[in-house]
Amino acid sequence: MVVLYIILSWIGAVVIHECGHCIVAWLLKINIARLGLFGFVIDHQKKFRFEGIALGSFVVFRNAEPTVLNLGILYAGGAVANVLVVMLLPLKAGLGVETFTLMNGVIAAVTLLPLNNLATDGSMLLNLVMNPEEMVLHYTVSYFLTNEYTEKFDALLPQVLSILDGPLGKVQESHIIIYLSYLNYVCALKKGRLENDQKQLVNKVFNAVLSDKKMKSRYLSDYMIGEVITQRLINSEDSVNDYKGLHKLPVLLKRRIAYLLDPEDTGKKADYYREITTTDQGEATLMINGELSYLAL
Repeated sequence: MVVLYIILSWIGAVVIHECGHCIVAWLLKINIARLGLFGFVIDHQKKFRFEGIALGSFVVFRNAEPTVLNLGILYAGGAVANVLVVMLLPLKAGLGVETFTLMNGVIAAVTLLPLNNLATDGSMLLNLVMNPEEMVLHYTVSYFLTNEYTEKFDALLPQVLSILDGPLGKVQESHIIIYLSYLNYVCALKKGRLENDQKQLVNKVFNAVLSDKKMKSRYLSDYMIGEVITQRLINSEDSVNDYKGLHKLPVLLKRRIAYLLDPEDTGKKADYYREITTTDQGEATLMINGELSYLAL
């Protein structure tokens, strides 16, 4: 019976935690892109799917106007919901209620731990305090990568270059991927119309990423290498011999690079186009447009 109480309390506490994030988003009028609970995922289009058994849960927001304040409130919303449960439930109300109360306290405490590898709410809050401008920029770029092309998308270029021109160790690896994808899309969409000083800075940034040997995540490192190779091929630099692990790249990047290496091969072009149009990217309109723009270079 105790084990059953623990399992049910854990499930309930996690659900309350994610509901806390969702309620805060609703109050702030921020859209929710995806909600995941133990492997079950529902997106903003109300499409429901099962992605495999998972112990954790998550909420992904579509924040059109991220600020330090609204990001901080969003990150803290889950733990606040758990703490409210602890405060409101009566003491000595039986083993089941006491277990549920304790589990809410545990979930609140654990999620507020600054564990970067697990991307906990605490790690996000700490990064927001330590590097507020970069965190806001990351969410701004992420938002525009999933929406129609506007002049605001181009206007972010100086900020992105400024962030990546500094110490890369201060920027989360998952954020670097977003920035590199952004830079490649800008270069492709503009079709070589960047200013000379911007071109030089873009090349400098990509070379710095390529020479960084401190990537903690093998997958993220490979993904970044794929974006670096894309940049080289966009600039008509054909040599990718200094990286031998092309077979490790995500399929979309693998297809993209195979095409850019031999754009006259109709089979490779067809494979790349098919991957773009069939990859589940939701409403990532600009992301899809960015990929399609490589076909027109």
